[in-house]
Formats: sequence, C-alpha cells, structure tokens
Amino acid sequence: MLEALAALLGGLTVFCGALGVAAAMAGAGSLEQRLARMREGAPEKVTGSRQRRRPVLKARSATGMRGWWGPESPLALELQQAGVSLRPVEYVLVRVVLGLVLALVPLLLGAPIFLVPVPFAIGYLLPRLMVQQQRKKRLARVEAQLLEALPMLTSGLRAGYGFLQALDFVARRIGEPLSWELGVTIQEMQLGADVDDALTALSRRVGSADLDLVVTALIIQRRVGGNLAELLTMVERTMRERLRLRGEIKALTGQQRMSAIIIGSLPFFLAAVLLLVNPSYVGMLFTKTAGQIMLGGALGMEMLGIYFLRRILDIEV
Repeated sequence: MLEALAALLGGLTVFCGALGVAAAMAGAGSLEQRLARMREGAPEKVTGSRQRRRPVLKARSATGMRGWWGPESPLALELQQAGVSLRPVEYVLVRVVLGLVLALVPLLLGAPIFLVPVPFAIGYLLPRLMVQQQRKKRLARVEAQLLEALPMLTSGLRAGYGFLQALDFVARRIGEPLSWELGVTIQEMQLGADVDDALTALSRRVGSADLDLVVTALIIQRRVGGNLAELLTMVERTMRERLRLRGEIKALTGQQRMSAIIIGSLPFFLAAVLLLVNPSYVGMLFTKTAGQIMLGGALGMEMLGIYFLRRILDIEV
C-alpha cells in the first residue's frame, strides 16, 4: 500500500514537473503575437479629420480560468509585487511539486499515511511564505526610495520641468526597484495612455500604501488644480511622519517580538537537547504511532501560535 501511494505521488511529481517545463518553454507567446498585442494600443488610422485613439492600458476580462491564472489575477499581482518572474501556473506547479516531494519523505521512512498531509502542507505553503517575505522587502525598498524621489520630483517641478520630464528625471537617478516601475509608467504615458490610468496602474503594480497616497494626491491635483510642488512636499511630510510612527511602534513591540521568538524556538531547542542527552527517550516520538501523532499535533499548534503572534504584532499605521 505504501509503495503504491509513493509511486502515485512520484508519478504526480514527474507529471507536474513536465507540465511546468512545457509551460516555461511555451513562454508568453511568439514574438509576432507580442508585437500584435503591442500594436493593439497604437492609434487607429481612420480617414477624415477625426482621429480616435485606442486605450493603451486595456481592461482585461478576468472570467473563467483567466481570473485565477491570467496576467490580471490576484496571484499574478502578488508575484509582480514581489518581483518574482514566474507566471501563476508555474508558481502553483512549484508549490505542488515541492509539497509532493516532501510528502514522499515520511512514506519512504515508513511513517503512517495520515501524516502525509503535514509535510505536503509545509511544502505547499513554504513558497508562498517566501514570496510574501520577498514582497515585504521590495515594498520596504520602494517606500524608502519614495522619500528620496519626492524631493527630487519637487525640485524638478520648481525648476520648470513638466511632470513627465520631472518623473523621467527621478527615474534616471533613483535605484531599483522604483526606477523600473517609474520607467514602465513613463513608457505607458509616452505610448498614449492617460496619466491617471498610468498612475493607477503604477499604484496597483507596486501595492504600497505610501505610493497610493502619492498617486491619489497627483490625480486629485490634476482634476482640481493647485501647486503640485507644495502638494508633494505635504505628502512627503506625511510619509515621514508615518515612518516615525512605524519606528516607535517597532520599538514599543520589540520586547513582545523577542518573547515570541524565544517561545517559538524553545520547543525545538529542548527537543535538540533531549535528543543529545537521551536519544532513546526522544526517539519514541518518531518511532511510535502515538508519538508521531503527538509530534504532528505539536508542530501544527506551534505554526498556529506563530501565525497568531505575527498577526497580533502586525500593527498598521
């Protein structure tokens, strides 16, 4: 029975791997198809004095499978915000294959079948945790670069540059990843996209609350009017105040975060010490069925406690 289940999981792993390789080789389409999609945003050639322009940023339908796997799906947006160059299908395949590979380990070691979902869940959720961590790091870099970019944008506007020229000035002198995002927005504007649509797409791609504040201020200023340089200065001041509050909250919750780290690592530390002192005593947790059940339950409660502690300490500003 165990051999058949292991063979089945191995076959599924090979199948998912082959499907992922085929999807990667297929790419995003041929060069002619990509050029055709780019030409869809070009202005139409119509006779007469009227010239109609198609929107460059076209709203794509998210129905059916494209709603889950398409380029406009929440999963694709999460990967884009993390800076991961994987399509949603490839990302899900990586998670499934890793879960299946880890699920084979207890079967090969002779563990009961009911323990298989535990390593599968760990392998399936681990890439998501890594992507979320990468997304947080990228957002932190973007928000730190925004504090450098806003004074440069304000100085360019006060020097007499237009908004697009000042934005290009900032994009050339700021580092990654903000420079790449601003470069994409500038290209969309140069191709004929509406400024409000391009800025909204920028805010959606990055997913930063600070950038959303800047974009909202820019859109309101374009519709209402006013001194853009002074408005950006006020936005910068607000962002620096939020940064100061985040620092204060991090300092006030430092003791609680350290307590969570110590309490979370204490079971693993004690298990390692007992394994070194008396291996036969701790070994029953791995060899006996009751010990394996207790070990799986303890690991599940440990992960649940870490999740709730992270949620409690995650204070929005």
